[in-house]
Amino acid sequence: MPISVLYCLRPRGTREGVCKALRAEMSAAFEEFGLHMTVLGQLDSVERVADFLLSMQEAFRACGIQTSPLRLPMKRKQMANYLGLRAMAVNRAFNELRRRQLIVPEGDGVTIIDVAGLAVSAGSKEHFCALQRA
Repeated sequence: MPISVLYCLRPRGTREGVCKALRAEMSAAFEEFGLHMTVLGQLDSVERVADFLLSMQEAFRACGIQTSPLRLPMKRKQMANYLGLRAMAVNRAFNELRRRQLIVPEGDGVTIIDVAGLAVSAGSKEHFCALQRA
């Protein structure tokens, strides 16, 4: 449903809370989509993969899911599609992050050895600031 339709709804009674929650959820989804598009447009392959790993770690931690090792919810080919890369570029990015001693790939996941270094590799102040708060 388009966001404009949601704003035109005149909720009454108990529907008001549901509509507010739906608007908030959609706003958050649009914001996340905008950030994803920024990542696709401005970061190189190593930065994209580093950003993806940090985002997954933050999301898992927020849900109380174990993050060491970080079990990835998709194969590298799927990750490549999500990040707008080719599978070979994702593999090279993983190899580069391993060479920098930031991660250790393990089966269907990775262990992040140096979170601050990975944040720097992601080129993201957002992740670095999140580290400072944690």
